[in-house]
Amino acid sequence: MSTTAPTMPPDIRAMRTSIELVLAADIPRADPDDPESRDAPERRFSGAELETLACTYRAHIETLIPAVQAWAEQLPESHPNRVSALLCIGQAQLMYLGLGPGDTDAIRGSIASRLARLVRTLCGHYDRLVPR
Repeated sequence: MSTTAPTMPPDIRAMRTSIELVLAADIPRADPDDPESRDAPERRFSGAELETLACTYRAHIETLIPAVQAWAEQLPESHPNRVSALLCIGQAQLMYLGLGPGDTDAIRGSIASRLARLVRTLCGHYDRLVPR
């Protein structure tokens, strides 16, 4: 399947800014030995705020998927950036976009964190794929 790049590129800077609410480096680590660990978002946000963040991140993902896919599909089939980007898209579609809102604030916080990390990863793919 061949697609063309979207006419309006995603606002990568705005997306990265929005995920900093959950992934900022200055948020204390829940596990000092894990550089990706952050204090649970449910300690800083209400359940409604976590649901709003998750919705925002889902919208970012839904914007990024076709943009990343369009650029990835322009590369040769065996190109590592193409393979990596398309695998990430597949994972996003199968595992992350189907996540429900969560029954507890702890689950809502985990979902928001996972979606924010996926946005960060897709932004990275986009940056690697788009010629500058």
